[in-house]
Amino acid sequence: MKLYNAQPNKPLPADVEHITASEYLAACARAASNGVEKPALRHIHEELKRLPKTRQRLAFEMLQLAWQTLERGEDPRREAGFAACASGAIESERMPEYIMWLEKIAVRCFELRGQLPTPQGEHGRFTLSLGGMLIALGKVDRARFSAVFEALKSECDAADLNSRRKLLSGIEKFILKSKRQEL
Repeated sequence: MKLYNAQPNKPLPADVEHITASEYLAACARAASNGVEKPALRHIHEELKRLPKTRQRLAFEMLQLAWQTLERGEDPRREAGFAACASGAIESERMPEYIMWLEKIAVRCFELRGQLPTPQGEHGRFTLSLGGMLIALGKVDRARFSAVFEALKSECDAADLNSRRKLLSGIEKFILKSKRQEL
């Protein structure tokens, strides 16, 4: 137990302000596979809280990486998750670009999700990425979220009742609940 709780001898990352998206993702992967790496990731997260410009830069890097991942037909969970959670760090002059990326990635996740069979009772691939993008869009631009959301709903047919339509319904409930909590 003592060894488990001991702090690692490894120094914490010193230059978090200039960390790249790839370096951040590598730190996440190391922390997920080896508990000794978790303090370094916690340190990065603490530093990023006080570095909004770095969070903004990383968000846009993550959005580009998410798109590249989607082009390969893979789910960009970590990239999309970081970008969605960084919505509060996006400056107003960059918000239109951020909104464009959120929409573009959400639509592509929705398309790819529709191409995959999802067993009954499972969420399936692209669920977290799609949800994160839509929730972030709902936070930063309710009108655009509504338009995108309605467009996605209109693409669902009766066969989608148990997969994409159900997923959209859950996201809609979450957005409405968060809207009520803001009031």
